[in-house]
Amino acid sequence: MVRLLAFLTLAGLYTNAQELCRAGLFAEDQGDLRVMLVAGSGHAFFYQDTTPGCPQKGPECKTAGGVESGAEVLVSKVRNGFACVWQSHDAVGWIPQSRLDLTLPLDRKPPLFAWIGDWKFFDNHLEIAVTPDGQRLRLNGHAFWRGINATHDGSIEADAAPTGNHAIFRPARSTCEVRLTLVRHQLVAADNHACGGANVTFGGVYEMARQPFDAQSTSTLKYGRNSNGQDTVDITNAAYELAQTDNDHHLILRLTHTEKNVVGDIGDQAKITVEAWPLGVNLKENPLYSVELDGNDATVVDSALLIFDRTEEAPWWSVYHLDNGKHFFDTNAPLLRFSITDIVQTERYAGLEISNDNTADKRLKARGVVGVLTYASGDRVIREALITCDNDERAQLLHSLADTTFELAAVNKAIRVALTPFDPNGHSPAAVITVAVVNDDLDLVHARLPAGMHLTAWRR
Repeated sequence: MVRLLAFLTLAGLYTNAQELCRAGLFAEDQGDLRVMLVAGSGHAFFYQDTTPGCPQKGPECKTAGGVESGAEVLVSKVRNGFACVWQSHDAVGWIPQSRLDLTLPLDRKPPLFAWIGDWKFFDNHLEIAVTPDGQRLRLNGHAFWRGINATHDGSIEADAAPTGNHAIFRPARSTCEVRLTLVRHQLVAADNHACGGANVTFGGVYEMARQPFDAQSTSTLKYGRNSNGQDTVDITNAAYELAQTDNDHHLILRLTHTEKNVVGDIGDQAKITVEAWPLGVNLKENPLYSVELDGNDATVVDSALLIFDRTEEAPWWSVYHLDNGKHFFDTNAPLLRFSITDIVQTERYAGLEISNDNTADKRLKARGVVGVLTYASGDRVIREALITCDNDERAQLLHSLADTTFELAAVNKAIRVALTPFDPNGHSPAAVITVAVVNDDLDLVHARLPAGMHLTAWRR
């Protein structure tokens, strides 16, 4: 009977939850969570909603509690000129909407790695990882209710694919459901009160549990002689870097460069490995991703891309996504970076992959194919265009990595491609292609090309 009465009381409370602002109810309303700054001078007092007509009655509803001007608060809902705000579990309530000013930037589509970590709310914790396929989130959580004479607990283990900054976890063969919303550095959680014993809930505003740690990587040098009597030198150098992604999240990168040298031989065997961890995750844990390539160096570009310099005998760069370590595209011309807008910079990129013996796509080895022009934003390829030449002998010269230089340039809202064969006699002029960028796409129809050359839409 006692549990039934408690349930009925709880049911009645949640029926009216839209009109209440409580620490225990705050996480239930996740539809329009945002982060704002408290404006104005002096203390912004809370207004209670237990008295009929409050908080709208104004001064008679004012309490002694509140938040200071300049405080950063979570806002869940606005009712009749009052906003329900959360600064901490002990500082939740209605304040006049007029006391809120600046809405802080919020990533509505955060990368998967932004969710990763061990999130704490009192004794409750939610441990989030990325599934092995890199497509979903894996939640392992535990919640507790501690009474005078008893402790009740609950747990959840489930996978889910987030939608924007929201994720709903429903374990198989269970009625439990946990809803999460990632809001900057906080994780707002609510459940259906069916995830454990009496009074157990995952509801609350969680903070990442970040423990201080040290990390060290050793640089080494090994000298020896091979069976031919040649000197050999093996070198390993490791360095760390703090990288900010374009959505204001942070990664720790470990770049390891290894090379095996045989003194007197041309060309070293060099590799570059980049490992990434979300900020705050101990580097003893498995990295978010690890990319190992033959190459000399890797650099972060515009908080969006990882560029691997793989130039040895021929120019070659591989472009990867910074936030997930996935391959984007390759280019044999230096990556072109430019903006398609003037006042607010809208970054775009272009690459030129030349047909060669190492090309993975067999279609690029067909007769007459010169290469592929790639036009991309920081997160997706917008257009790929195939460059071909009617004269196969001319095409082979233009895609010669040894005898032709490849250049990309941005000229008056257009991309200029220059293929310049090395020819001291001047019998093989450069091939120059110009294609305009219109409505954030390549205008292939009006592209300007040398006679006998073509630029057509293509897809890998």
